[in-house]
Amino acid sequence: MDALLIIIAIVYAIASSFSKSNKAKKQSQARKKAQRPAQSFEQMMAEEFAKIYKVDIETAKIAGLLHDNAKEMTKEEMLKYVEENNIKIPEKLDNITSKASLSSASDKSQTEVKNETKKPKEDTKIITCNLYKAGKSIDEICNIRGLTRVTVENHLLKCYEAGIDVDLEKDVQTQYKDIILNAIKLIGIEKLRPLKDALPEQVTYFDIHYYIIKYNNNDI
Repeated sequence: MDALLIIIAIVYAIASSFSKSNKAKKQSQARKKAQRPAQSFEQMMAEEFAKIYKVDIETAKIAGLLHDNAKEMTKEEMLKYVEENNIKIPEKLDNITSKASLSSASDKSQTEVKNETKKPKEDTKIITCNLYKAGKSIDEICNIRGLTRVTVENHLLKCYEAGIDVDLEKDVQTQYKDIILNAIKLIGIEKLRPLKDALPEQVTYFDIHYYIIKYNNNDI
């Protein structure tokens, strides 16, 4: 919206210069009773903006017509044209362009500051692991983080597999260690389902995955 106001102000200023040079001609035409042609969409929009910002409606209509010719110009090209032709932007619209420019610069500056000060996002698995190491139970972590038990268990297993010092045995059914390891040796570790089916019903995937990690690390 700020960029649009800047463009409107510049086009309005250009239109004002044309309006002044053709003032006598327009006054003569205004006296004529011939039927006026229908207004273009650009003229109608310009008239609405003129009413909002309380500027000359006739000049705004000319600005609406000029918009079609100037719309391919960049904001910088319009400003350069205004400067080179010594066209003065009315104070009311000059204030708009100044405020809009300052607002854009401020927004950009704030964005740059945010990007510079933005901290790297902490790994969600590490957050879970730190809570666990701080003494929170798996169920408590689920409630704190709004995660399922399977997700929390996977976070802990991945951290353990990555070599992070975390004691998971308080949640592992260590009494099934030997039969789990025997099943791993006989069946392999390509798929967990055959292992689960071969083990007692009480053995969980968390138990199986934990001992697979220890098996792969030769830590048995």
